[in-house]
Amino acid sequence: MLKEFLKLLAAKTGHKISKQLPFFLNHNESLVQITFEHVLSELITSTGNCQFIQVGANDGSLNDPLRQFILKNYLKGVMIEPQPKIFEKLKINYEKLDLEGIFLENIAIDHDSGSRNLYTVKNPSIPKDLWAHAAASFDRTHIEKMLSQDSLNASDGCIEKVAVRCENFEYILDKYEISKLDLLQIDAEGYDFELLKIFPFSKVTPRIIHFEHIHLNEIDRNASLKFLHNLGYSFVVEYFDITAVHQN
Repeated sequence: MLKEFLKLLAAKTGHKISKQLPFFLNHNESLVQITFEHVLSELITSTGNCQFIQVGANDGSLNDPLRQFILKNYLKGVMIEPQPKIFEKLKINYEKLDLEGIFLENIAIDHDSGSRNLYTVKNPSIPKDLWAHAAASFDRTHIEKMLSQDSLNASDGCIEKVAVRCENFEYILDKYEISKLDLLQIDAEGYDFELLKIFPFSKVTPRIIHFEHIHLNEIDRNASLKFLHNLGYSFVVEYFDITAVHQN
């Protein structure tokens, strides 16, 4: 709750919260002190319409860093959301806009094609947990950590298990014939590093990668930075997210 309050307070005063990570003690040249919005705006200015893949699109509105750019027709690409109920909201939000070049996929991205159980938050009755209503993860314990004990003890239960269809990144690249990718956006509730590791960088190198690091443990957070650093990326680090910008 404190983190959400600090983020809101910073936004109201025109600031953003950032943090220094241990990785940069030895790689300070890879740290860029600007925001994701600034990086994406500069890319759009230099290239025009940008191609993107968004993993974890949610309803296309709630805390979506891409929405303002999509509505202005600056971004064209694929929005991926595995939760069936949330996906229906995503469809409603975007189909009525009739935007050209925006495609929606009700799947989860994973190593292979198939089916997996996804754990979601089902209508939390405790007011302080309402913010987590759209959260989802393959890991039930991750969802449990996000909720108060009151919600976990509720008689009707607030965690729902849903079987979802899974595909890998190659499925998306092949289906939509993507050979150049300007932006890879990931918000996967702690699964972000796993998704980075299975992205086929040998086929396509995203110019910008924006992913959430707040749910990664310190080992995975630093490993994700080292992994991308070795692929030629520099970083913009904010409190919740990391933006990786390729050197080319």
